Amino acid sequence: MMIRQIGFAISLCVFVIPAWSSQAKKFPDGEPPMNSVGGMYSVPERTPVYRVPLPGQRAIFYLPRNSRVNIVGRFDGWGIFSTYIAERFKELLLEAAPDADAQYGWVRLDGLRRDADQKPKNSCPNIPPISNEDDYFNCGGEYDNVSSADVVDFLMGYRYKGHTYRRMENMRLNQCISTCRDEEICKGFFFSSGDPSQCELKDDGGIAQENDPSEPKPPLPIFSGVKLID
Repeated sequence: MMIRQIGFAISLCVFVIPAWSSQAKKFPDGEPPMNSVGGMYSVPERTPVYRVPLPGQRAIFYLPRNSRVNIVGRFDGWGIFSTYIAERFKELLLEAAPDADAQYGWVRLDGLRRDADQKPKNSCPNIPPISNEDDYFNCGGEYDNVSSADVVDFLMGYRYKGHTYRRMENMRLNQCISTCRDEEICKGFFFSSGDPSQCELKDDGGIAQENDPSEPKPPLPIFSGVKLID
């Protein structure tokens, strides 16, 4: 009986270990964007940055005291980011710590403070599909775009060029993001808010970071995102 109990306990431990690899996450098409949707946090003290959200590792960088960081997603008390503001301008982690060879880094969120001018509403992240830009933006960092293995980085106002393997209507942005996050085949998504909303899941391609000026501006917010790679 004792052996069975020990074996069961070991199996439980194996089950809950996150599936992170030892490699830092990367944007699939060059450098990560400077304008990812996220939540801005103040950094009151010099704060270590890690390659993956696991304990017992060496810091690859330190966020300066009184800087601000754009947290694009959260997982189990950790936040992932690619840009921060040390003084007045945004800077990529990749440029600030070139020797680390990491586009994205992880910080513990318990020592950071969410900016007062970007307080998420109680309805975040599952806000209605007809919400305005401010409502979507203020939910930054609250969306379910991070799991124990995958991260979806996304932008507001950009389209996605790639093959659509599934199209769904009347979904919320958060549902569209989390569906792409969890489906292995999904490489990215395009979401247009409205009534009805449209969620397109993509199995190739990428974000069109320069919009076609001949296309009319949509009346309600649009979003495109990609799944990060190891």
